[in-house]
Amino acid sequence: MKRCKLAILSFSALLFFLMSGSLFAGSTTGLTEDTIKIGMFGAMTGPQYIYGKLAMNGAELIYRRSNEKGGIYGRKIVVVREDDMCKPEGGIGAAKKLIHDHKVFMIHGGACSNAAIAASEEIKKFKVPWLLLDATSDRITDPTHPYVFRCTLAAKFEGASQVDFALSIPDVKRIAIVVQRDAWGMSKYTPMKARMKKLNITPVAEEEMTVDANDATAQVLKIMNAKADVVIMETYPKPTAVFVRDAVKYGFKPIFIAQTGVVDLLSLRDTIGIEGAIDDFYTISQTKYGIMDPALKSYRELLEKYYPGDRFSIFNVLGINGAMVAVEALKKAGPNLTREKVRDAMESIKDFKVDFAPGPITFSPEDHNGLRAVNWLVLRKGKVVNIGTKYPSKK
Repeated sequence: MKRCKLAILSFSALLFFLMSGSLFAGSTTGLTEDTIKIGMFGAMTGPQYIYGKLAMNGAELIYRRSNEKGGIYGRKIVVVREDDMCKPEGGIGAAKKLIHDHKVFMIHGGACSNAAIAASEEIKKFKVPWLLLDATSDRITDPTHPYVFRCTLAAKFEGASQVDFALSIPDVKRIAIVVQRDAWGMSKYTPMKARMKKLNITPVAEEEMTVDANDATAQVLKIMNAKADVVIMETYPKPTAVFVRDAVKYGFKPIFIAQTGVVDLLSLRDTIGIEGAIDDFYTISQTKYGIMDPALKSYRELLEKYYPGDRFSIFNVLGINGAMVAVEALKKAGPNLTREKVRDAMESIKDFKVDFAPGPITFSPEDHNGLRAVNWLVLRKGKVVNIGTKYPSKK
């Protein structure tokens, strides 16, 4: 009987030990003497792949370049990707696979806010250092979590900046809003409305569109009848294109002010397919250059080398910026790497200039939103024009 009890206890201890490797991953999980395993997740398929796959490709350019230079204290970066399909359930599944199956050391991922919000509980629970790819929702980083960082622009800065930019345009008096009422859209809409309330501005119309909308006739006519000068778009590329297309059909040509979700203006123009439809279409960019700027030439060539046939996109640049920050943190953490040291190294980054962000990256223990600057682009006569960097007003 004693032998039986001892056997049961031994089996239980063994079972707990085996389970603990997955459930209680240590601070050096994902490391070997020669490698650092970084997990990435985002949409790799479906219409939102531009946020995930393209940003991941950009990040990998930097990780490959780091490896070619000898790696991080001799360790080469190994990247593992998971497709979340831009869906909440996909985000949860991707996070669990990266943490428990692939056993990554850190995560540089999260492209669609809806999926990233869903994934956040699992990542935070196991204290995996997480640098967001390009998801913008404040719900992921506010309140500050010790292991979660963002070096792209938070939604609260976007929404407020859209209002300030609209008011900077001469003769603008009547503002309308088109919003996608999911977690992503509301993360921009809520601070935008708060800013309007503070400035005592009431929109003349507010209309909703879904991510898969194919018609915007009703929304266009209501906003057109409200005589809006400006339409602020809190929508993904597809509903944005549908709205603009139908606005042209009815001869409605307001000033459009969009956000980082539709920053690829050349792609938006091609999707709409109507000459001049988005001339003078303004959008927020998280980079200080237009996509064809000479400053990006070496990266366009690098993308063609590793991903032949891919068109260089602004979303590649978001991945590039983030990977530069990740590499900097890994270097600052030193050769005896742990997750805790990466966390501390991230928090110590101050005024770090990446190649293409409109402002420096600064973290602190109290605030893990690293970017404050807002850059603006506009399409004029078929060309993307950079019209300058602004910081959100504190008034």
